[in-house]
Amino acid sequence: MTDKYRLLISAFILLIISMVPVYSQEAEQPEEPKLEKIEYYTLGDQCFSINAGLFIPLFFMDFTPGASSAVSATHLTVGGTGSLAYEAYLSNNLKLGMEVGGMFAKSPNGNNVFMVPITAKFGYEFHFGQFSMPIYLGAGINIISYQDYETNVQFLLKPGISLYWNYNSNWGFGGNLVYWVAPDLVLSNPDESRVGNFLDFTISAQYHF
Repeated sequence: MTDKYRLLISAFILLIISMVPVYSQEAEQPEEPKLEKIEYYTLGDQCFSINAGLFIPLFFMDFTPGASSAVSATHLTVGGTGSLAYEAYLSNNLKLGMEVGGMFAKSPNGNNVFMVPITAKFGYEFHFGQFSMPIYLGAGINIISYQDYETNVQFLLKPGISLYWNYNSNWGFGGNLVYWVAPDLVLSNPDESRVGNFLDFTISAQYHF
């Protein structure tokens, strides 16, 4: 075997040897770890919130036979509303609680209208980093007082959505948009029954513990 062939064989062997570590490094690279879902809350975590803002009358749905329209104005002014809510987490996303609130507005004659809603709430909460977005449904009773002496109790539904910025693990700040479905049932004369549709927009502070 000539020196030329020996040189070529030696160069080929050196090339093969130099490729082995590179191949070994590529083969031994570990798999990228999978991102784990972050659990912000667990069963037993609780939160308390205080809310205050505007009460916006929308319209009444009437059921009077022969009426020209099923929708009529509420004739109420924009008012104020506030509430206190307590909720407990069933899991990272599900929570159950209750809310007690109050609102006030005036009729065109200057008469006072007060409502005190007391509802149980069930919600599902989405999480986006430092932000959380609960959607929920409240159901319960609505204590209505008109002209400071007429008081009755009606059923109430309150679907809503909120957005919070979580300042730290305890405190969050945000806003709520809640729709009120408030039937005013007249059992003695069902034709006079109607359904109030209202909206409230409130700012909120929430404490987790």
